[in-house]
Amino acid sequence: MGRWSGALALVLVVACARAPNPVPSDAVATDAVAPQADAAQGTADSAVADAVVTADTPTPADTPTPADAPTAEDVAPPEDTTAAKLCADDEACGERLDAEGRCPGRCVPQEWGTQCRGEVFRGLCFTGPVPTVGLLIDGQPMAPGAAIELSVPGLLLEVQADAPAEVSVGAAVKLVLRVTNSGGGAQSLPVGFGVGNDWTLGDAGPDTLEIAAGAQAERVVSLVAQRGNGVDPERWHALDVWLGERHVAWVLPVSHGDGEAVSCGGRSFPLPYCPAGECTGPTGGFYVSGVCCDEVFYPGATCCDDSACYGLRCVDGRCLTEAPALGWAQNVPLGQQRVLVLLVDDEATASAAPCTDLAPAWLPELETAEAWFDAASEARVGRDLLDLEWVVLGGLRSADFAGEPEGALDRFASDLDGWLAATGCEHRPGPFLWDAAPAARPFDKVVIQTPTANLLGATATAIGDGVIGTRVVTGLLLAHELAHTFGATDLYLDLGGRLSLRADLMGNNLGGLGPPWDGVLRGEIGYLDLDGSGVVDVAEFEAAPESLALLEPRAVATAKGTIEVSFEVVGLGADGVVGRLAVPRCELTVDGAPPQLLLDSRRRKVAVLPQSGQTSLAVRVRAHYGFAGVLRELDESLTLPVVSP
Repeated sequence: MGRWSGALALVLVVACARAPNPVPSDAVATDAVAPQADAAQGTADSAVADAVVTADTPTPADTPTPADAPTAEDVAPPEDTTAAKLCADDEACGERLDAEGRCPGRCVPQEWGTQCRGEVFRGLCFTGPVPTVGLLIDGQPMAPGAAIELSVPGLLLEVQADAPAEVSVGAAVKLVLRVTNSGGGAQSLPVGFGVGNDWTLGDAGPDTLEIAAGAQAERVVSLVAQRGNGVDPERWHALDVWLGERHVAWVLPVSHGDGEAVSCGGRSFPLPYCPAGECTGPTGGFYVSGVCCDEVFYPGATCCDDSACYGLRCVDGRCLTEAPALGWAQNVPLGQQRVLVLLVDDEATASAAPCTDLAPAWLPELETAEAWFDAASEARVGRDLLDLEWVVLGGLRSADFAGEPEGALDRFASDLDGWLAATGCEHRPGPFLWDAAPAARPFDKVVIQTPTANLLGATATAIGDGVIGTRVVTGLLLAHELAHTFGATDLYLDLGGRLSLRADLMGNNLGGLGPPWDGVLRGEIGYLDLDGSGVVDVAEFEAAPESLALLEPRAVATAKGTIEVSFEVVGLGADGVVGRLAVPRCELTVDGAPPQLLLDSRRRKVAVLPQSGQTSLAVRVRAHYGFAGVLRELDESLTLPVVSP
């Protein structure tokens, strides 16, 4: 097993396939689609400190695209060519403020809180297609009383649905099927039934329907609602009837009882909602929190506005602290970053020389990922922030290097790096975060396409330190995984990811619902001013620091009988300006004891020590930050007084 094998993760096995060649050169970002394979959504991110894994599967690409889906260009403010200025209270500057506190760049509107960006239906917000409720024939709405021709000549079908407008638990409903035989002879029609999980089916009769010539036969099907499912559209399917080769479906939501926890818009919604009996699992068909905002219920959300966030900011239903949001994020989407794509056991590139760069042929697909971030940053920050430089190697065989071909991805990546080094390749991943001796890595991100390494049953995973494993290489899938390495979290881990967050990149919209939106992510990777400094967060980071420095180290005795040692590692630019950094690994040594490893890229690092009456601590902090093949290191020793809180 690899060194990350202790991670707790529940994922779905999915089947995906990629065409053997990249997309044509005229492909653009908004036209990219997910791989052409039906794959269930699902993942689970472990909170294990030293082994956090995100595992992702693409949204099916054949989902209809909403006509009014906004793109980043739709919300981009007009270009501002005026001199430095003061931004309005509801704006933030897309660049660092000048010495007078004025904005030398664009003042970008700041949007907070929770609103429905799609369509409200039955008290829920849909950013994907709104379900059709009622009768359907072969997937299309069926007009009441209409006579439908069956596959047998001369047979006409009429369907009558007998159900109240709002079906509640315990309600009995029925479907009446009438078949008229206008032909010259008797007919025997095969009949089959299927019932939804939240209903029980009464006696549906025999599996054939006998219709005499010139006569009419009738079948009455009874159902009883057993459980409320109004919050879960994927369970609204109540009944399926197959009459010969025609398929009749009855889509009928069951309202939740008035005694449920949240009343919203005249309806009641449960809290929590766990249809499988446990609020766990990778499919997102459950939630443990939910809020009612403007008479719309948002499963999985925790806030309507900042008032529910205890001093934090509410962004699209989530209370956010700072960017990057993921504690193992390696950096933010800023500056020039080098990305190495390694195609292992790939039939399309099997004959390529292993050390030859194949990027030119792949750029139309790969640049889709950068184009998405470019559009989002132009809209949210007012300028293009990220420049990705790609190198692609093919002709790699797991049989040549992998000690555990189907083992953990980190071990697979390390074995591959060692083999490339021994082969003398110019391009190789370089040492990883978990290696004992930090060294300059030539690439900021490493993407390994492999059919063999353990990706926890998912199409793609990001395991920290900028390492991504994937079964396929497509632009928007890469954008999703790169967003994890910049600090964004998955949005489909609860039911909200099927509703209000479904059209977002991190909700697993990889093109099937049109250009992905940037909900929640916009705050998680720094496209908003979460800390209220007047500057969009990402603009306060340093992409390529000249050196590292220790900021505000403190040792505080707490009322819990512990001492908290905290500090921030910052980057100093060429002009001496202090910039924020996402530093995912630091070592803290206190009073000569063995060093503590702090794996957390958030702004302030904190270590908790047992209290033993010290009035001061001898502290040593070691950290490193790599970018585009350059390594900056910090090694500072100092004595900290232990102060009261």
